[in-house]
Amino acid sequence: MAKSFFDVVKDEPCQGCSAPCCRMLLINYPAPTTFMEMDYIRFMLGFPLVKMILRNDGVWQVKVEQNCRFLDSNTSLCTVHGTSQQPKTCSYFNPYQCWYKRNYTNDGPFEVIEMDLARYEVLLTHLQFDDEGKLARIPSWEFIDKLLKNVQTPIQLNGSPSIRPSQTQLQPMSESFTRWSVSK
Repeated sequence: MAKSFFDVVKDEPCQGCSAPCCRMLLINYPAPTTFMEMDYIRFMLGFPLVKMILRNDGVWQVKVEQNCRFLDSNTSLCTVHGTSQQPKTCSYFNPYQCWYKRNYTNDGPFEVIEMDLARYEVLLTHLQFDDEGKLARIPSWEFIDKLLKNVQTPIQLNGSPSIRPSQTQLQPMSESFTRWSVSK
């Protein structure tokens, strides 16, 4: 439904939102290009609150799943909103084009592939490296997205996957290799 300018002015796009922007910390991470860089991501994913995100534009991010200290978990509201304590990052955030809402409040994520250790290890089985340890071939973003959507990660009491991803039956490696982003 189309709205007038003044209807949009009255809107509060954050009203009723579960505040995913305040429930995770995203840190841009350089796209990995070597075996050791891929291994370091594997190391980071050993920490329970950490996941990796691969966006459809090829950008990698570290996702730390922890609430902001200023978030009231019961109301999903910021306890310092409108005060001098509120970070400028939050004050200047544009809620009308909210990436978090688009990817984390509906049936998403749509623009991202989110990887825990089990999913990441499945991805690793589809990479190829040259003799110097540099990435030589990577699957397309679409292939990775489809591949990892069906990976189940049953968790044991100690928090580790009960089935090693390397034992999972995988589809044959895609012949369509591109850079880390959506092929155009």
